[in-house]
Amino acid sequence: MKTQITPIVKLKSSRFAHKNIWVKLEYFQDGGTIKMRVATEAIKQAERIGALTPFKGNTIIEASGGSMGVSLAILAARRGYKLKLVLPDNYNPERIRQLPVYGAEVLLSDHTLGNDSHFKMAATIQRIPGHYYVDQLNNPANPLAHYLTTGKEIIRQLKSPDYFVSVVGSGGTLSGTGTRIREAYPEVKIVAVQPEGCDILKGTAIVHKIQGTAVGLIPGVFSREIVDEVISINYEEAMELGHYLVRKEGLFLGISACANVLAAEKLSEQVGYDKRMITMAPDGGQIYLSNYLNQKNAHYGNY
Repeated sequence: MKTQITPIVKLKSSRFAHKNIWVKLEYFQDGGTIKMRVATEAIKQAERIGALTPFKGNTIIEASGGSMGVSLAILAARRGYKLKLVLPDNYNPERIRQLPVYGAEVLLSDHTLGNDSHFKMAATIQRIPGHYYVDQLNNPANPLAHYLTTGKEIIRQLKSPDYFVSVVGSGGTLSGTGTRIREAYPEVKIVAVQPEGCDILKGTAIVHKIQGTAVGLIPGVFSREIVDEVISINYEEAMELGHYLVRKEGLFLGISACANVLAAEKLSEQVGYDKRMITMAPDGGQIYLSNYLNQKNAHYGNY
């Protein structure tokens, strides 16, 4: 099992012409998401220790309905596993309908029992013989995947980055990639990105629209000690930039990617345009089309 080596691009439109911002496009992965890296490494590790055996009827469990769920569904189909994805019952209805198309069984937890109801339900189900809980928030395979692949690729693709900028959801991307880049370039600054009103270093979050970030707890795989700075991003600003990037750069990015680029832009304005920024586009904008078409954002398309 291998993941794709994804390209990086420099933003060159008038808004970014004098800035040195590079974006790694993870929607070139199978499944269109950076989570394919994590899912692949997690399955490799599970098979290595005998927790999973291909085509023997094992069942994978994960508390995810987003990109990680889709990535696991693709790998489960290829490796002959069954897949159960646990979601809170107030989750995005479109996602709930989408996942069975990939062959996954969707189980709904009672969201009134807490924001972590789906995690608790998944942890209970894993006790059933033949079931393996991926648990991306605490699985060392998560940051390891980015250390072995994402960080390694960036070092080869971009010489002497000054800043690595990344949203924090599980924390695996920032931790694994940041660690690998810093080994090669000890002076690099690692900047975490969070939605306004959240505090990822303390594990607190409010309801927000930047999906896949600030989950309201401190994930076990999140290496907070490597973070040099945290930048908070407003959802509406991120979406405005998203519309700009489509029209002027030809890049249709997911919401967290827009937040990443916006954070890199703000940082560039603070520290100097000559500083080289590398950030991530965890996925593309296709699955967030409703966000782009939302009436509140309609005026952003006039470029």
